[in-house]
Amino acid sequence: MITSSGAQSVPANSTCGSSTARLFLPRRGAPVTDSRPFRAALRAIKGIGHGQQSVAPLARSLARTKISGSNLYTRLNYWIVACGGTAVSNPPALVGVENPGAATIACQGETFTFTVASVPSDVTNLKLIIEASEGQSNGVTRAHSKAVAIKMVATPSTSAVDIRADYVAKHGAPSAAAPKIFFRYYLVNTATGEKSGTMLAECKWTAGE
Repeated sequence: MITSSGAQSVPANSTCGSSTARLFLPRRGAPVTDSRPFRAALRAIKGIGHGQQSVAPLARSLARTKISGSNLYTRLNYWIVACGGTAVSNPPALVGVENPGAATIACQGETFTFTVASVPSDVTNLKLIIEASEGQSNGVTRAHSKAVAIKMVATPSTSAVDIRADYVAKHGAPSAAAPKIFFRYYLVNTATGEKSGTMLAECKWTAGE
């Protein structure tokens, strides 16, 4: 069992890869018919105090970013649609999404589980997205950018999640030739489209006894 002691968050406005979109999004997204409500929301976000912005990472990032109303529409609706919801026409109230805790990954033989140390006290509308890379050789020290979405956990908790079948379906079974696997994981709010910071983790597969 390997604990991802090196797990860390990256800026909350980091974007997910196109592989995530291919895995979860429908072929056609909802068109932006009227971005005016989102332009108004941007003006409101940029006008709120820093203390309020600190509650919502997305609000904080938007307050210092040049972004159009249509871009805000796309950003907020991305995960709403990705998780099976319907694109909203008016901006939802941003509530912020806490980062999940550090990950413990058990990767030995046929066992492959993923456990986070903590999740928010209220996980209503939250889903945990787990991304993983193909197996890498021992000489590779950092390959988190190669991680692609393998599993969406409907109800995040601190219980172990069996990810072996999901991993094998995407990358094939782990092997001694390429035992190192790199992960990215984060929480998304399916009602508001907000996303937590992206956490990083890694493990090394062993054959076991």
